[in-house]
Amino acid sequence: RPTVAHPPTLAFALSLVVSTAANAQPTTDIWLGSLDLSEGRVAISGLVNITQRPGYDNQPAFFPDQRTLAYTTQRDGRIHAVLYDLATGSVRLLPGATGFSPTPTDDGKQLMVTFRGRVALHDLDGTLLRELTDTVRVGYYSRVDARTFVLFINDPERRIVVYDVDGNTLETLSRGAVTPLVKVPNENAYTFVAETGFPSAAADQVSGDRPIQLEVRRLDLDQRRVQTIAAIPFPTSGHHAWTPRQTLLMASGSTVFEWSPTAPDTWKPVATLDDPDLHYVSRIVISPRGDRIAIVSMPRHEMLIRHLRLGSNAAIAAHAVDGIVNDMEDSVVVIRGSGARLTGTTEVRAFLTEAFAQSPDLVYVRTPDRVDVSTSDPLAAEHGTWTGRWTAADGRPATANGTYLVMWRKTTSPFDGSPQWKIRSELYVTLGCTNCR
Repeated sequence: RPTVAHPPTLAFALSLVVSTAANAQPTTDIWLGSLDLSEGRVAISGLVNITQRPGYDNQPAFFPDQRTLAYTTQRDGRIHAVLYDLATGSVRLLPGATGFSPTPTDDGKQLMVTFRGRVALHDLDGTLLRELTDTVRVGYYSRVDARTFVLFINDPERRIVVYDVDGNTLETLSRGAVTPLVKVPNENAYTFVAETGFPSAAADQVSGDRPIQLEVRRLDLDQRRVQTIAAIPFPTSGHHAWTPRQTLLMASGSTVFEWSPTAPDTWKPVATLDDPDLHYVSRIVISPRGDRIAIVSMPRHEMLIRHLRLGSNAAIAAHAVDGIVNDMEDSVVVIRGSGARLTGTTEVRAFLTEAFAQSPDLVYVRTPDRVDVSTSDPLAAEHGTWTGRWTAADGRPATANGTYLVMWRKTTSPFDGSPQWKIRSELYVTLGCTNCR
């Protein structure tokens, strides 16, 4: 699927860390621009979408020489690394570097990725050189030196650990983490975001009782000590970046906030991104010289819905019933082309299962002509045409076609503030049918 099939609650957001290449990732784009931090400013300008396509492009990382940007892409059902030339804009796919979190080594001559829960080292052509960790379930990682890593372990406790390569040992220092570790400039320390009151907050989130509260924690590697340094007062993914002036940038929606250790109770709004495709910023990365910025965001609502439709068509072609109904509200109402009514995902699931069993080659394709997003309510209307194909009982090919209207409803994730679209109702009208009876 090219985009999120269900709201990214905490559990889903964390599952992205270790999903295999066959799993769907959310539709995200990477924007690249200039950053001016002079005279106390945070001026972001010249942002350009360098990955403008349906699908997942995420996890940017600048090389030390600031000539190349690595990032993760999902293409043809596989997750692998990409190298983007900052001077020319050329893109080089590295299909051999399968995995997440592409990170250049300190000398910029090799690339690390996580694959199947381990950190692997590749050359810049994507060839696997060796595995750097034996520990499974590595979600995020930071390499301290040749023998030491600090790791986010993607287990139910979501631990932050110090990993010793030689001894293959783990030292757990914190639990409940939700983001990678970010190096604090000029210090032997890292920061990450975790949920307060873990694990009780996770139980509340599952039941929907309240949003999860997040906080910034600092890991002092010399003292092997973790302490909370700031509460986060707004919905956010928690991904953050340190600036050369020892302040931290984090986004909520399209607003970028700055935090300083000298004023730990203050989050100052320093930039608002006005492009409609930057309405939900989930990640910020700053270049080594502090003069360039990479931002990850979901595209505008219309494009999210169109990408969801592409994913739904793909799920129908694969007869993946779960992938189809995951786009729907539990109480969805579907009016079939004949006028028959299905109410709720249980009925929809049963109908699809039986239809696919009776017609193994059954395929429906919905093609949106227009997507209108309401200016007053959290709703959108998708208008389009549909076609169906299958083999009739007498062995002849059968086809059907018509028009459709879908009502989408938007909610906001209480965890990170991201927009979520689900189908509230669908109306199909059959206008033509060949060999249907």
